[in-house]
Amino acid sequence: MSNLTEIRVIGLIVGALLIVGAPAKEWVVQGGADAETFRSVLERAAPGDTVRVIGGVYQGNFVVSKPLTLIGEQNPVLDGRRRGSVITLQAPRTALRGFVIRNSGVVLNDQDSAVRVQAPDCVVEHNRIEDALFGVHLDYAHRTIVRHNFIRSHDLPVARRGDQIRIWYSHRARIENNTVVGGRDLVFWYSEGITVRGNQVRHSRYGVHFMYCSDSLVEDNLLQENSVGIYLMYSKRVVVRKNRILNNRGISGMGLGIKDMDGMHIENNLIANNRIGLFVDSGEGEYRNNWFVRNDTGINLVLAVKRNRFEGNRFIENYEHVRLERPDSVAGVSWQGNYWSDYSGYDADGDGYGDVPYRAVRVFDLLTARNSALQIMHYSLSAQALDFGARLFPLFAPRALVQDPQPLVQPGRIPLDAPKAEGRGSILWVSLGALGLGTLCVAPSRRRARSRTKIGRAREMKTSSAPVVVVEALTRRFGKNRAVKSVSFVVRAGETVALWGANGAGKTTILRCMLGLLRFEGAIRVLGVDVRRRSVQARRFVGYVPQLIHLHPDLTVRETLEFYTQIRSVSPERAESLLREWGLEAHAEKPVRLRRRCAP
Repeated sequence: MSNLTEIRVIGLIVGALLIVGAPAKEWVVQGGADAETFRSVLERAAPGDTVRVIGGVYQGNFVVSKPLTLIGEQNPVLDGRRRGSVITLQAPRTALRGFVIRNSGVVLNDQDSAVRVQAPDCVVEHNRIEDALFGVHLDYAHRTIVRHNFIRSHDLPVARRGDQIRIWYSHRARIENNTVVGGRDLVFWYSEGITVRGNQVRHSRYGVHFMYCSDSLVEDNLLQENSVGIYLMYSKRVVVRKNRILNNRGISGMGLGIKDMDGMHIENNLIANNRIGLFVDSGEGEYRNNWFVRNDTGINLVLAVKRNRFEGNRFIENYEHVRLERPDSVAGVSWQGNYWSDYSGYDADGDGYGDVPYRAVRVFDLLTARNSALQIMHYSLSAQALDFGARLFPLFAPRALVQDPQPLVQPGRIPLDAPKAEGRGSILWVSLGALGLGTLCVAPSRRRARSRTKIGRAREMKTSSAPVVVVEALTRRFGKNRAVKSVSFVVRAGETVALWGANGAGKTTILRCMLGLLRFEGAIRVLGVDVRRRSVQARRFVGYVPQLIHLHPDLTVRETLEFYTQIRSVSPERAESLLREWGLEAHAEKPVRLRRRCAP
């Protein structure tokens, strides 16, 4: 071999060594070391080395400027002393796992964070983050993985908190199996192809918040007791599936919010006990096999909602299944094969689908769509009377909010995490029957279910005979007249209780007090809810059907027909033709009165 050839071979060997580098080294920092020792090891370690930290508390701010693997054992603590970001990862392929990271700074403008990642392909996992302004903040950290971390915010007002997981221009990041408590948002900006899977977020503002994050997946997360569960904005082709979105009843109170989204697939989610289950503002997508259970409003559609398909969803005991901000919000929306708990049709051929269409018709919703101030009357007897009247006179009912030509007649098996009337197990129905008989019917619970106290602590009903309605020393006065005096009784699960008495005995007054419609003395609790303090919530558990719906006695027959034709947007000529068809022309100018039927 010539000298020239030998030199070339030696050069290739040296170059290979420079490329591969020396074998990775492991550094150990014992619990007795101080922050300067830890910082010195970070500076001396070579790219690819492992730094193992065993116990101890290390105060200050730390920067990792080369690819390292940092492993914490015996819960070593990185304490930022409430100044700046506690640890910043500036090199790609850096891993941080097994640390307790706490006390970041509190300056929002500086985005003080427990962990700040400024490089791609990093891993932040199995850490406990406490008292942080921003928890984990990704900044141009493409393909970074954040998983199995516990994150808790500083004890600050929501407006002063940071985001517990914040992603900024970090494509294809993965946020998996983290537990977040008491933060502001999990917020994702300008990041495509991200995965948000298996996280639990509670007592925060927005559980998951997307801004310009197309081609992303939100899957199998538990989002509960936040102001908003998930809010998606200005993105395309996002899939949201298998999430449990529960008890989000803050100021906004949305389970899932959609704004200016295209190509969405929302499927197999449980959306239960929120103020609004689904809020859609100018979104486009498909909604399949979702469960909307016991929300105040199942779905709220606003103007410019278009080309949305709802198929195979279950709408169960929502106060309103569907609300429209304006009647034309329903344009372009199709409904097919959904289950509606208030469907009154039948399935004669046994194929599992109703033989008559489901039509959601609520006069009062139409009125509130035109005048939002009327929403304060949603739980009133007047609202119930209007809707009852529309069913009584279907010719005058307004255009249906929803028309499902083939509704499911059976919901199938409900997800195990669906709450039972705020978790208490039973649905209470209160009806006022004929002949002066008031009846309380309480459906028995089929399985033990959980409830939440004011502080959110879960407990179980111990027996099937647990009290569902408790009335103690109920007294109601009208001026100087005492209509009800010191009435007490208990209704337990599975019982039927009758209030029997002559006209004027106070039966209706008792039921109206139970609904929180009248002020009273004493105490009433429905499924543990104090009616006097939380009447709106108590009414969510109660169905009230009065014996009679009174038409206005000062209106004539003609004026009554004209009233309903105006609600239905029917021409006055139609009212005149109905007078002739029904043989009421001779009575058209007579006032409407209810005639009592006398016993023979």
